Amino acid sequence: MTSEKSSTDEKKRTKRAPPAGKYKPIKTRRIFEEICASIRSQMIAGELNPGDRLPPERELADMFAVSRTAVREALRSLEMFGLIDLRKGSRGGAFVVESGIGVISQSFRDMVDFGRVSLETFMDARRMIGEVAIRAAAKRTDPGDFGKLIPKIAVIEALTDDGNVPERRERIVDFTNELAEFAGNEVFSAITVAMSEVIRAYSKVTGPVPLLPIAPAFREILTALKQGDVEEAVRVHNEISDISLEHLVRLRDEFGHPAGNRYMTRNG
Repeated sequence: MTSEKSSTDEKKRTKRAPPAGKYKPIKTRRIFEEICASIRSQMIAGELNPGDRLPPERELADMFAVSRTAVREALRSLEMFGLIDLRKGSRGGAFVVESGIGVISQSFRDMVDFGRVSLETFMDARRMIGEVAIRAAAKRTDPGDFGKLIPKIAVIEALTDDGNVPERRERIVDFTNELAEFAGNEVFSAITVAMSEVIRAYSKVTGPVPLLPIAPAFREILTALKQGDVEEAVRVHNEISDISLEHLVRLRDEFGHPAGNRYMTRNG
C-alpha cells in the first residue's frame, strides 16, 4: 500500500513539473538597458524632473564609461517609452517629459494600425471613457469652474469661421483633454490624451475633417454641467461622439487603404 501511494505521489510530482523549455538561461542586461535603468531611477527619485535637460551624449558616455553608441541607443529607448524628448538644433538635446503618455498612445495606435481593434471599437471605448470622465467631473468639480473652458470654445469658433482646420483640430483635442482633467483622475486624463493623439494622427492621414458642430456641442456640455444636469451633458457628448465616428469611418472608406484600419496613423 505504501509503495502504491509513493508511486502515485511521484506521478503527481511529475505532472506538475513544467516542460524543460520553460526555463531559459539568465542573461545579463545589455549596456544600454543599464543606462536606461539608471536614468529612470533618477526620474523616480525626483533627481530628474519634467523639463530637465540630460547631459550631452559625450558627457553621459564619460559618466557611464561606455561608448556614445550605447548612450544613443539608451536615449532612443527612453524616447520610445515616452520618458524623454529628443530635440535637434543648437538648443536641442534630451529633455525629460511630463509623463509617459507617449507609450500609451503608441500602444493604442498599434492596436488600430495592425487591425487588432476596429476604428469603431476604438471610438466606442473612447466614448465610454469620455462619459465616465464627465460623470466624475460633475461629482468632483464646482459647477462654476467649468466656465474656465468657455474661452477655449471661443477660440474653436473663431478657427471654424476662418476655416483653419489643422489648428481647430488641435484646439478641439486640447479642450477634450482639459475637460477630462476635471474628473480629478490622472488615469482618465492619461487615457484620454493618448486616445486623442490616435484620433489626431488618424485625421491627419485621412485628410481634412469636415467642420462638425463641435463648438456648439461643447457649449451645451458646459452649460449642462454648470446647471448640474449630468445626463444632458452625457447625452450631448455621446451624440457628438457618434457623429464624429460617422465622419471618421467615411474618411477611412474614402481613403481606400486595402488594409482598412491598418497603418492609418503611422504617418500622423
